Amino acid sequence: MRHAFVSVLFLYTTLAFGQTPPANDPTKLSLDRIFNTDDFKGQSAPNIQWLKNGAHTLLAPSKEIKEGKDIVRIDADGKREILVPATKLIPEKVQKPLVIEGYYFSTDSDIVLIYTNSVKVWRRNTRGDYYTFRRSTGKLVKLGGSAKSSTLMFAKLAPDGKQVGFVNENNIYSILQAIDA
Repeated sequence: MRHAFVSVLFLYTTLAFGQTPPANDPTKLSLDRIFNTDDFKGQSAPNIQWLKNGAHTLLAPSKEIKEGKDIVRIDADGKREILVPATKLIPEKVQKPLVIEGYYFSTDSDIVLIYTNSVKVWRRNTRGDYYTFRRSTGKLVKLGGSAKSSTLMFAKLAPDGKQVGFVNENNIYSILQAIDA
């Protein structure tokens, strides 16, 4: 116990009297460099969604649109198939495709719930915009109608894929129109 106290006291006095190396010195380790820079930030894992048959989906750079991402299915044998091309994820009156931050498939993989344009609430990005995309018709629909941008929360597809629910301004909505549109 005494050894731990001495170590903490040494660290405190070192920090208090300016003995720490500058944060921008790549040869020195400091608390400031660890917590206030991106020097030790690792790459995040790709957003992978597993399908029933053992295949999975992930976001891959689009070959057709420079800034877009396709949702791609990869089978266990490595075979790739574009399930949702970035060209289909361009809302009306917008020039660029959605920046996908999360997506979820219905059980039959026809409907995709897409999360985008998020903002941080407390510690996590929990507010944003949600869209449904029906693969069979190619229809992209924004949820929430005239709701302000980045105000929807916690959208989920019903297990049967026929409805979607979400929270907006402390109200819970369950709608069918966004999926059947």
